[in-house]
Amino acid sequence: MIYKKIKNVYRIFVLSLFMIFKMFFSVYALDAGVPLYLMAGQMIMSGFHGTDIGSEWMNSMGEQIREGYLGGVILFDYNIPQKEEFHRLISYLQSQSWIPLLIAIDQEGGRVSRLDPKKGYGKYPSQKAVAELSLEEAKKTYGKMAAELRKYGVNLNLAPVVDIDYNPTSPAIGAMERSFSKDPDRVMEYAKIFIDAHENEGLLTALKHFPGQGRSLGDTHNKIEDLTGQWKKDELIPFINLTLDRETVLIMTAHTYNKELDPDYPATLSKPTIDSLLRQENVDVAIISDDIQMGAIQENYTFEETVVGAVNAGVDILLFSNNPRAWPENKDFQPDPYVAQRAVEIILAAVKDGRIEISSLENSFRRIMKIKENIGKKL
Repeated sequence: MIYKKIKNVYRIFVLSLFMIFKMFFSVYALDAGVPLYLMAGQMIMSGFHGTDIGSEWMNSMGEQIREGYLGGVILFDYNIPQKEEFHRLISYLQSQSWIPLLIAIDQEGGRVSRLDPKKGYGKYPSQKAVAELSLEEAKKTYGKMAAELRKYGVNLNLAPVVDIDYNPTSPAIGAMERSFSKDPDRVMEYAKIFIDAHENEGLLTALKHFPGQGRSLGDTHNKIEDLTGQWKKDELIPFINLTLDRETVLIMTAHTYNKELDPDYPATLSKPTIDSLLRQENVDVAIISDDIQMGAIQENYTFEETVVGAVNAGVDILLFSNNPRAWPENKDFQPDPYVAQRAVEIILAAVKDGRIEISSLENSFRRIMKIKENIGKKL
Protein backbone atom coordinates (compact mmCIF):
# COMPACT_ATOMS: atom_id res chain seq x y z
CA MET A 1 0.00 0.00 0.00
CA ILE A 2 2.82 2.44 0.88
CA TYR A 3 4.63 1.56 -2.35
CA LYS A 4 1.48 2.24 -4.33
CA LYS A 5 1.02 5.68 -2.73
CA ILE A 6 4.66 6.60 -3.40
CA LYS A 7 4.30 5.45 -7.00
CA ASN A 8 1.17 7.59 -7.50
CA VAL A 9 2.83 10.67 -5.98
CA TYR A 10 5.86 10.17 -8.21
CA ARG A 11 3.63 9.80 -11.29
CA ILE A 12 1.74 13.01 -10.49
CA PHE A 13 5.03 14.86 -9.90
CA VAL A 14 6.46 13.71 -13.23
CA LEU A 15 3.25 14.55 -15.11
CA SER A 16 3.15 18.00 -13.52
CA LEU A 17 6.74 18.75 -14.59
CA PHE A 18 5.93 17.49 -18.07
CA MET A 19 2.85 19.73 -18.39
CA ILE A 20 4.70 22.76 -17.02
CA PHE A 21 7.47 22.18 -19.56
CA LYS A 22 4.99 21.95 -22.41
CA MET A 23 3.18 25.08 -21.24
CA PHE A 24 6.35 27.15 -21.27
CA PHE A 25 7.38 25.95 -24.70
CA SER A 26 3.97 26.10 -26.42
CA VAL A 27 2.36 28.85 -28.43
CA TYR A 28 -0.19 30.58 -26.20
CA ALA A 29 -3.63 31.81 -27.09
CA LEU A 30 -3.61 35.59 -27.25
CA ASP A 31 -6.33 36.26 -24.67
CA ALA A 32 -6.82 33.22 -22.47
CA GLY A 33 -3.17 32.51 -21.68
CA VAL A 34 -3.76 28.78 -22.21
CA PRO A 35 -1.58 26.70 -24.55
CA LEU A 36 -3.26 26.10 -27.89
CA TYR A 37 -2.42 22.40 -27.85
CA LEU A 38 -4.36 22.09 -24.57
CA MET A 39 -7.36 23.94 -25.97
CA ALA A 40 -7.34 21.74 -29.06
CA GLY A 41 -6.96 18.57 -26.99
CA GLN A 42 -9.99 19.40 -24.87
CA MET A 43 -11.99 19.48 -28.11
CA ILE A 44 -11.30 15.82 -28.92
CA MET A 45 -13.23 12.76 -27.75
CA SER A 46 -12.13 9.31 -28.89
CA GLY A 47 -13.21 5.71 -28.61
CA PHE A 48 -10.84 2.80 -28.08
CA HIS A 49 -10.77 -0.98 -28.08
CA GLY A 50 -10.34 -3.55 -25.34
CA THR A 51 -10.79 -3.42 -21.59
CA ASP A 52 -7.31 -4.44 -20.44
CA ILE A 53 -5.48 -1.55 -18.80
CA GLY A 54 -2.16 -3.01 -19.91
CA SER A 55 -3.13 -3.34 -23.59
CA GLU A 56 -1.51 -1.48 -26.47
CA TRP A 57 -4.73 0.45 -27.06
CA MET A 58 -4.91 1.52 -23.44
CA ASN A 59 -1.27 2.56 -23.51
CA SER A 60 -1.96 4.78 -26.52
CA MET A 61 -4.98 6.32 -24.79
CA GLY A 62 -3.05 6.96 -21.59
CA GLU A 63 -0.20 8.53 -23.54
CA GLN A 64 -2.49 10.90 -25.45
CA ILE A 65 -4.42 11.86 -22.33
CA ARG A 66 -1.19 12.65 -20.47
CA GLU A 67 0.10 14.74 -23.36
CA GLY A 68 -3.10 16.79 -23.56
CA TYR A 69 -4.47 15.41 -26.82
CA LEU A 70 -7.75 14.14 -25.34
CA GLY A 71 -10.52 15.79 -23.37
CA GLY A 72 -12.85 12.83 -23.33
CA VAL A 73 -13.45 9.21 -24.22
CA ILE A 74 -16.53 7.35 -25.44
CA LEU A 75 -17.41 3.83 -24.36
CA PHE A 76 -19.12 1.12 -26.40
CA ASP A 77 -20.49 -2.25 -25.39
CA TYR A 78 -17.33 -4.05 -26.52
CA ASN A 79 -15.08 -2.13 -24.16
CA ILE A 80 -17.33 -2.11 -21.13
CA PRO A 81 -16.11 -4.99 -18.94
CA GLN A 82 -17.89 -6.89 -16.20
CA LYS A 83 -19.19 -4.69 -13.39
CA GLU A 84 -16.31 -5.35 -11.00
CA GLU A 85 -13.80 -4.10 -13.62
CA PHE A 86 -15.77 -1.19 -15.07
CA HIS A 87 -15.03 1.39 -12.37
CA ARG A 88 -11.36 0.35 -12.37
CA LEU A 89 -11.13 1.03 -16.13
CA ILE A 90 -12.66 4.49 -15.83
CA SER A 91 -10.57 5.31 -12.76
CA TYR A 92 -7.44 4.47 -14.73
CA LEU A 93 -8.43 6.78 -17.59
CA GLN A 94 -9.23 9.62 -15.21
CA SER A 95 -5.94 9.12 -13.37
CA GLN A 96 -4.03 9.94 -16.56
CA SER A 97 -5.50 13.42 -16.90
CA TRP A 98 -4.97 16.57 -14.86
CA ILE A 99 -8.23 18.03 -16.24
CA PRO A 100 -11.30 15.83 -15.62
CA LEU A 101 -12.13 13.68 -18.64
CA LEU A 102 -15.55 13.46 -20.13
CA ILE A 103 -16.46 9.78 -19.92
CA ALA A 104 -19.29 9.40 -22.42
CA ILE A 105 -21.73 6.64 -23.28
CA ASP A 106 -24.83 6.24 -25.46
CA GLN A 107 -27.29 4.90 -22.90
CA GLU A 108 -30.68 5.80 -24.31
CA GLY A 109 -32.44 2.57 -23.42
CA GLY A 110 -33.93 0.00 -25.75
CA ARG A 111 -31.79 -0.89 -28.76
CA VAL A 112 -29.25 1.83 -28.03
CA SER A 113 -27.90 0.64 -24.70
CA ARG A 114 -24.19 0.14 -24.09
CA LEU A 115 -24.60 -1.48 -20.68
CA ASP A 116 -25.22 -5.16 -21.40
CA PRO A 117 -27.71 -6.84 -19.00
CA LYS A 118 -25.88 -10.13 -19.72
CA LYS A 119 -22.92 -8.64 -17.85
CA GLY A 120 -25.11 -7.79 -14.89
CA TYR A 121 -26.08 -4.22 -15.78
CA GLY A 122 -29.61 -2.85 -15.69
CA LYS A 123 -32.02 -3.24 -18.61
CA TYR A 124 -33.89 -0.12 -19.70
CA PRO A 125 -36.81 0.42 -22.11
CA SER A 126 -36.62 2.47 -25.29
CA GLN A 127 -37.57 6.14 -25.20
CA LYS A 128 -40.79 5.36 -27.06
CA ALA A 129 -41.68 2.78 -24.41
CA VAL A 130 -40.84 5.16 -21.55
CA ALA A 131 -43.18 7.80 -23.00
CA GLU A 132 -46.00 5.29 -22.54
CA LEU A 133 -45.26 5.17 -18.81
CA SER A 134 -46.55 7.61 -16.23
CA LEU A 135 -44.30 10.53 -15.35
CA GLU A 136 -43.53 8.96 -11.99
CA GLU A 137 -42.56 5.65 -13.59
CA ALA A 138 -40.37 7.50 -16.08
CA LYS A 139 -38.63 9.32 -13.21
CA LYS A 140 -37.91 6.00 -11.49
CA THR A 141 -36.60 4.44 -14.72
CA TYR A 142 -34.23 7.27 -15.54
CA GLY A 143 -33.25 7.75 -11.91
CA LYS A 144 -32.08 4.15 -11.82
CA MET A 145 -30.22 4.55 -15.12
CA ALA A 146 -28.41 7.71 -14.01
CA ALA A 147 -27.46 6.23 -10.63
CA GLU A 148 -25.94 3.20 -12.34
CA LEU A 149 -23.85 5.36 -14.68
CA ARG A 150 -22.62 7.51 -11.79
CA LYS A 151 -21.71 4.41 -9.79
CA TYR A 152 -19.12 3.37 -12.38
CA GLY A 153 -17.75 6.82 -13.18
CA VAL A 154 -19.56 7.74 -16.40
CA ASN A 155 -20.24 11.48 -16.37
CA LEU A 156 -21.81 12.18 -19.79
CA ASN A 157 -24.76 10.33 -21.28
CA LEU A 158 -25.08 11.10 -24.99
CA ALA A 159 -28.86 11.19 -24.73
CA PRO A 160 -31.76 11.87 -24.74
CA VAL A 161 -32.86 11.77 -28.35
CA VAL A 162 -35.13 14.78 -28.91
CA ASP A 163 -35.83 14.11 -32.57
CA ILE A 164 -39.57 14.21 -33.11
CA ASP A 165 -41.12 10.98 -34.40
CA TYR A 166 -42.49 12.40 -37.65
CA ASN A 167 -41.50 9.29 -39.60
CA PRO A 168 -42.14 6.05 -37.66
CA THR A 169 -40.33 4.08 -40.40
CA SER A 170 -37.12 6.10 -40.18
CA PRO A 171 -34.32 3.52 -39.87
CA ALA A 172 -32.29 5.84 -37.64
CA ILE A 173 -35.01 7.07 -35.29
CA GLY A 174 -38.61 5.91 -35.58
CA ALA A 175 -38.04 2.27 -36.44
CA MET A 176 -35.54 2.03 -33.57
CA GLU A 177 -38.06 3.49 -31.08
CA ARG A 178 -35.56 6.18 -30.17
CA SER A 179 -38.03 9.08 -30.14
CA PHE A 180 -40.39 9.81 -27.28
CA SER A 181 -43.25 10.99 -29.48
CA LYS A 182 -44.50 12.77 -32.59
CA ASP A 183 -45.72 15.54 -30.25
CA PRO A 184 -42.95 18.11 -29.51
CA ASP A 185 -44.45 18.93 -26.11
CA ARG A 186 -44.41 15.26 -25.07
CA VAL A 187 -40.84 14.93 -26.34
CA MET A 188 -39.80 17.83 -24.12
CA GLU A 189 -41.77 16.57 -21.12
CA TYR A 190 -40.04 13.18 -21.07
CA ALA A 191 -36.67 14.54 -22.16
CA LYS A 192 -36.78 16.91 -19.18
CA ILE A 193 -37.36 13.93 -16.87
CA PHE A 194 -34.33 12.24 -18.43
CA ILE A 195 -32.14 15.34 -17.99
CA ASP A 196 -33.32 16.02 -14.43
CA ALA A 197 -32.64 12.43 -13.38
CA HIS A 198 -29.06 12.71 -14.64
CA GLU A 199 -28.55 16.14 -13.07
CA ASN A 200 -29.72 14.65 -9.77
CA GLU A 201 -26.72 12.32 -9.98
CA GLY A 202 -24.27 15.01 -11.15
CA LEU A 203 -24.19 13.76 -14.76
CA LEU A 204 -24.17 15.67 -18.03
CA THR A 205 -26.49 14.90 -20.96
CA ALA A 206 -26.54 15.68 -24.69
CA LEU A 207 -29.60 16.42 -26.80
CA LYS A 208 -29.49 14.80 -30.24
CA HIS A 209 -29.59 15.04 -33.23
CA PHE A 210 -29.48 18.79 -34.05
CA PRO A 211 -31.21 20.32 -35.96
CA GLY A 212 -33.59 17.33 -35.97
CA GLN A 213 -33.68 14.19 -38.09
CA GLY A 214 -37.02 12.66 -37.18
CA ARG A 215 -38.11 12.82 -40.80
CA SER A 216 -35.00 11.08 -42.16
CA LEU A 217 -35.46 8.28 -44.66
CA GLY A 218 -31.98 6.81 -44.23
CA ASP A 219 -29.15 6.31 -41.77
CA THR A 220 -26.14 8.64 -41.54
CA HIS A 221 -23.93 5.70 -40.61
CA ASN A 222 -23.81 5.10 -44.35
CA LYS A 223 -24.51 8.39 -46.13
CA ILE A 224 -25.54 12.00 -45.63
CA GLU A 225 -29.29 12.39 -45.29
CA ASP A 226 -30.81 15.16 -47.42
CA LEU A 227 -33.74 16.69 -45.53
CA THR A 228 -34.22 19.62 -47.89
CA GLY A 229 -37.93 20.39 -48.11
CA GLN A 230 -38.73 17.96 -45.28
CA TRP A 231 -37.18 19.53 -42.18
CA LYS A 232 -39.41 21.97 -40.30
CA LYS A 233 -38.40 24.64 -37.81
CA ASP A 234 -40.58 23.16 -35.06
CA GLU A 235 -37.97 20.40 -34.77
CA LEU A 236 -35.74 23.00 -33.08
CA ILE A 237 -38.13 23.55 -30.19
CA PRO A 238 -36.68 20.86 -27.86
CA PHE A 239 -33.08 21.95 -28.53
CA ILE A 240 -33.83 25.57 -27.67
CA ASN A 241 -36.23 25.12 -24.74
CA LEU A 242 -34.37 22.30 -22.98
CA THR A 243 -31.09 24.21 -22.90
CA LEU A 244 -32.45 27.42 -21.39
CA ASP A 245 -30.80 28.06 -18.01
CA ARG A 246 -29.05 24.67 -18.17
CA GLU A 247 -25.31 24.30 -17.66
CA THR A 248 -25.21 20.51 -17.77
CA VAL A 249 -26.66 19.92 -21.24
CA LEU A 250 -24.79 19.67 -24.54
CA ILE A 251 -26.18 19.48 -28.07
CA MET A 252 -25.08 16.83 -30.58
CA THR A 253 -25.13 17.61 -34.29
CA ALA A 254 -26.55 15.40 -37.04
CA HIS A 255 -24.89 14.57 -40.35
CA THR A 256 -27.94 15.80 -42.23
CA TYR A 257 -27.99 18.15 -45.22
CA ASN A 258 -30.50 20.89 -45.90
CA LYS A 259 -29.71 23.28 -48.73
CA GLU A 260 -32.23 25.76 -47.33
CA LEU A 261 -29.93 26.13 -44.32
CA ASP A 262 -26.58 25.61 -46.04
CA PRO A 263 -26.19 24.77 -49.75
CA ASP A 264 -22.71 23.34 -49.23
CA TYR A 265 -22.34 21.38 -45.98
CA PRO A 266 -24.20 19.04 -43.62
CA ALA A 267 -25.06 20.35 -40.15
CA THR A 268 -21.89 19.05 -38.46
CA LEU A 269 -19.74 21.09 -40.84
CA SER A 270 -22.14 24.00 -41.30
CA LYS A 271 -21.39 27.33 -39.66
CA PRO A 272 -24.59 28.90 -41.08
CA THR A 273 -26.69 26.14 -39.52
CA ILE A 274 -25.09 26.31 -36.09
CA ASP A 275 -24.96 30.11 -36.10
CA SER A 276 -28.45 30.86 -37.36
CA LEU A 277 -30.31 28.13 -35.46
CA LEU A 278 -28.38 28.13 -32.17
CA ARG A 279 -25.89 30.91 -31.56
CA GLN A 280 -28.21 33.67 -32.83
CA GLU A 281 -30.85 32.30 -30.47
CA ASN A 282 -28.40 32.90 -27.59
CA VAL A 283 -27.83 29.18 -27.15
CA ASP A 284 -24.27 29.11 -25.81
CA VAL A 285 -24.11 25.45 -24.77
CA ALA A 286 -21.27 23.16 -25.80
CA ILE A 287 -21.84 21.42 -29.12
CA ILE A 288 -20.55 17.90 -29.73
CA SER A 289 -20.51 16.29 -33.16
CA ASP A 290 -22.08 12.97 -33.88
CA ASP A 291 -19.35 10.49 -34.74
CA ILE A 292 -17.40 12.07 -37.57
CA GLN A 293 -16.06 8.70 -38.61
CA MET A 294 -19.51 7.78 -39.88
CA GLY A 295 -19.90 7.06 -43.58
CA ALA A 296 -21.96 10.23 -44.07
CA ILE A 297 -18.84 12.31 -43.42
CA GLN A 298 -15.94 10.04 -44.31
CA GLU A 299 -17.15 9.16 -47.79
CA ASN A 300 -17.45 12.84 -48.71
CA TYR A 301 -14.60 14.61 -46.91
CA THR A 302 -10.98 13.93 -46.06
CA PHE A 303 -9.96 13.61 -42.43
CA GLU A 304 -8.36 17.06 -42.51
CA GLU A 305 -11.38 18.69 -44.18
CA THR A 306 -13.60 17.15 -41.54
CA VAL A 307 -11.55 18.37 -38.57
CA VAL A 308 -11.04 21.91 -39.87
CA GLY A 309 -14.62 22.14 -41.11
CA ALA A 310 -16.16 21.03 -37.82
CA VAL A 311 -14.09 23.50 -35.77
CA ASN A 312 -14.93 26.36 -38.12
CA ALA A 313 -18.61 25.41 -38.05
CA GLY A 314 -18.65 25.95 -34.29
CA VAL A 315 -18.46 22.38 -33.03
CA ASP A 316 -16.79 22.38 -29.60
CA ILE A 317 -16.12 18.63 -29.20
CA LEU A 318 -15.18 16.43 -32.15
CA LEU A 319 -16.21 12.82 -31.59
CA PHE A 320 -14.20 9.98 -33.14
CA SER A 321 -15.71 6.62 -32.21
CA ASN A 322 -12.99 4.36 -33.62
CA ASN A 323 -15.92 1.98 -34.05
CA PRO A 324 -16.15 -0.06 -37.30
CA ARG A 325 -19.93 -0.01 -36.91
CA ALA A 326 -19.83 3.73 -37.55
CA TRP A 327 -19.47 3.00 -41.26
CA PRO A 328 -20.72 -0.56 -41.79
CA GLU A 329 -20.56 -0.41 -45.59
CA ASN A 330 -16.81 0.24 -45.52
CA LYS A 331 -15.21 -3.15 -44.87
CA ASP A 332 -11.76 -1.53 -44.91
CA PHE A 333 -12.38 0.82 -41.98
CA GLN A 334 -9.46 0.65 -39.55
CA PRO A 335 -9.68 2.15 -36.04
CA ASP A 336 -6.81 4.53 -35.30
CA PRO A 337 -5.33 4.46 -31.78
CA TYR A 338 -3.77 7.89 -32.38
CA VAL A 339 -6.73 9.64 -34.01
CA ALA A 340 -6.79 12.26 -31.21
CA GLN A 341 -3.18 13.27 -31.73
CA ARG A 342 -3.73 13.49 -35.50
CA ALA A 343 -6.75 15.72 -35.02
CA VAL A 344 -4.95 18.07 -32.61
CA GLU A 345 -1.98 18.39 -34.94
CA ILE A 346 -4.31 19.33 -37.79
CA ILE A 347 -6.07 21.95 -35.67
CA LEU A 348 -2.76 23.52 -34.60
CA ALA A 349 -1.46 23.58 -38.19
CA ALA A 350 -4.71 25.20 -39.34
CA VAL A 351 -4.40 27.88 -36.65
CA LYS A 352 -0.83 28.54 -37.70
CA ASP A 353 -1.71 29.03 -41.37
CA GLY A 354 -4.89 30.99 -40.70
CA ARG A 355 -7.55 28.44 -41.65
CA ILE A 356 -8.84 28.38 -38.05
CA GLU A 357 -9.06 31.46 -35.86
CA ILE A 358 -7.69 31.31 -32.34
CA SER A 359 -10.99 32.70 -31.07
CA SER A 360 -12.72 29.49 -32.19
CA LEU A 361 -10.50 27.45 -29.87
CA GLU A 362 -10.91 29.97 -27.04
CA ASN A 363 -14.70 29.89 -27.27
CA SER A 364 -14.80 26.10 -27.36
CA PHE A 365 -12.39 25.82 -24.45
CA ARG A 366 -14.56 28.19 -22.40
CA ARG A 367 -17.71 26.15 -23.07
CA ILE A 368 -15.98 22.85 -22.33
CA MET A 369 -14.51 24.09 -19.07
CA LYS A 370 -17.95 25.41 -18.10
CA ILE A 371 -19.60 22.01 -18.47
CA LYS A 372 -16.70 20.24 -16.77
CA GLU A 373 -17.13 22.51 -13.77
CA ASN A 374 -20.62 21.03 -13.41
CA ILE A 375 -19.55 17.39 -13.37
CA GLY A 376 -20.61 15.90 -10.07
CA LYS A 377 -22.82 18.83 -9.07
CA LYS A 378 -26.27 17.63 -8.10
CA LEU A 379 -29.59 19.47 -8.21
